[in-house]
Amino acid sequence: LTLPAGTAEGDIMYAFLGNIAFAPPSVTGPAGWVKLAERNNPGTDNTTGYVYQKVATGSEPADFTWTFGNNGKSLGAIVSYSGVDTAAAPVIAVDGWVDPANTVNTPGISTANPAASRA
Repeated sequence: LTLPAGTAEGDIMYAFLGNIAFAPPSVTGPAGWVKLAERNNPGTDNTTGYVYQKVATGSEPADFTWTFGNNGKSLGAIVSYSGVDTAAAPVIAVDGWVDPANTVNTPGISTANPAASRA
């Protein structure tokens, strides 16, 4: 996944990912990313949604890679927020679901202090 343009040191980044596979996936994220949520529907396709968080440093790579331990299909996006007080818990809720039709609805977040986002 590509680092959003304009992401600066101290910005908070969220990665939203989805995976469809025929077995529950194991996931390995890039160094420094913290998994906030994982939602799985163990139906026929094992659809799973994830949210990860990271505070940007001054030396972020242009791209980030998550590795899924299966041969499924994956999707994802990263958004960055500036002006967030990262000392306080910036995320107050994480929610999401995977519906019975095996459609991935990646978990979403609610913030305590909304700021401008870049995607």
